[in-house]
Amino acid sequence: MANSTGRLLTERAFIVAGKPLVASIINRITRKGLSTSMNKIGDYSTKTMYASKEQFVKTGSFKAVGKRGFKGERIVKSGEKYKIVKTKPKTMFLQNGYKEFREVQGREGAFVNLEYTGSMLGDLDVGRSGSDVVVGFGNERESKKRKALEKKYGKRIFTASKDDLAKYTEALIKEEKKIVAELLQ
Repeated sequence: MANSTGRLLTERAFIVAGKPLVASIINRITRKGLSTSMNKIGDYSTKTMYASKEQFVKTGSFKAVGKRGFKGERIVKSGEKYKIVKTKPKTMFLQNGYKEFREVQGREGAFVNLEYTGSMLGDLDVGRSGSDVVVGFGNERESKKRKALEKKYGKRIFTASKDDLAKYTEALIKEEKKIVAELLQ
């Protein structure tokens, strides 16, 4: 009984302390754009691109405009005559690529912060895996995104950094003291 109680209290401490750990990892990535080694994750591409309205999280930011301001009028030769044909562009031309794509929607573009819809980082959490307390993704799709992003940027991003672990240790000690105080009452 005492061993079982001790295990449950230890798990409680790990899980409660894991919440600030997860918050620290997310803040390091989204607010500072830093990898686990505390280096810049990377830069968003500035290679020109076209994006459709469906690609936008903030669809109100989408403006159907082609290259050089094309807004849908074309001069077409029909037999011996020329006529103006109106066609609506279906995409938005972005001269500064994915960086601009993010910025026109009010997203961070100065540094890679891996937050577009919020689904991936919103899935990062602390929980149990068998008898272990772990930090990870509950959704397989989000876990695959993590793997692909770490491969793309060639660095560990979602593993706790030394600073993240220091915050975790501080929270763990605080929770353990709280548990001891409760047991002594």
